[in-house]
Amino acid sequence: MKKTQILIITSQLGPIDRISQIYPSIDKQYNIDTFFVETPKVGRNVVKDLIGSKNIQDVDILVVDKNTPSRQIEDYLFEIEGSTVALISDNGLPGISDPGREVVRSAHKRNF
Repeated sequence: MKKTQILIITSQLGPIDRISQIYPSIDKQYNIDTFFVETPKVGRNVVKDLIGSKNIQDVDILVVDKNTPSRQIEDYLFEIEGSTVALISDNGLPGISDPGREVVRSAHKRNF
């Protein structure tokens, strides 16, 4: 089975011209169809910029916030096994000081 990869991407809450200028080849290099996001509105805006010519309806956006139960995160990780996905943090230290840390912790336990 293909190894699961989670790319950790930080975005800023303030104005940004285009996140694709910071991560210019993510979609071409990894062809990501699933994104973990902390805040749906912020996440969708970042995803739209990262997916290039794909339609936003053709990707899965999974919300992981401070209220997401651990069991739901485990279910998400089961669904994405063997894929390359992106974890988009609203701000700060992705995977450390935000809800994404639970995704990273659980993925690490699964040897992703």
